[in-house]
Amino acid sequence: MKNKLFCALLFAALISSCATLQKPNDLQKSKQLQMHLQSWQHFRIDGIIQVNHNNLILRKNVTFRKNENILRLDIFDTGFLGLSPTPFLSVSLDSTLIIRNPNNLKIPLITRDDFLFFLEISELLKYQNEIITNKKVKINGYEFNFTENYEISQIVKNSNLVKFQYAEFITAIAFQNNESVVAEISIDTINFNKPNIPKLK
Repeated sequence: MKNKLFCALLFAALISSCATLQKPNDLQKSKQLQMHLQSWQHFRIDGIIQVNHNNLILRKNVTFRKNENILRLDIFDTGFLGLSPTPFLSVSLDSTLIIRNPNNLKIPLITRDDFLFFLEISELLKYQNEIITNKKVKINGYEFNFTENYEISQIVKNSNLVKFQYAEFITAIAFQNNESVVAEISIDTINFNKPNIPKLK
């Protein structure tokens, strides 16, 4: 009888240890989440942006930079063989939104809400327990959703949606309005060093 009880307890302990090994504990989840959110504190993304508007499709080079104080997106025309890129459209946001559109490009209306969530990401660490439990959180009108690896998968506000795709690192960011893709950034390179970002004037 004692042997049977011992075997049963040993089997239960083995099952419990296997479950523990297969499922990361809250500390591991917290570290995953913190590492991901910290990567959004400052970065530089270079790639291609495709803008869709009124049956017009534009594909341009794009640089997207952010530090703790400001973010800036620059869309470029390129010269011969891609040399001497010149700004086609620039957007910067800190306390105010500034848009420089020298070509008077007809684009969907750009508002602070289209980019403000990138500055809100730093606030998400305050809600890590809720994120770990629910894989989503709502702050300041934005709903942030997360993957199984605690990476931001999408951000929703009213009819606007921003979706993120990942491989080893992030590969694409798509901006949607009323279920239509307004713009999509295909990422060629991403650097997490703190960039110097001049403010538009």
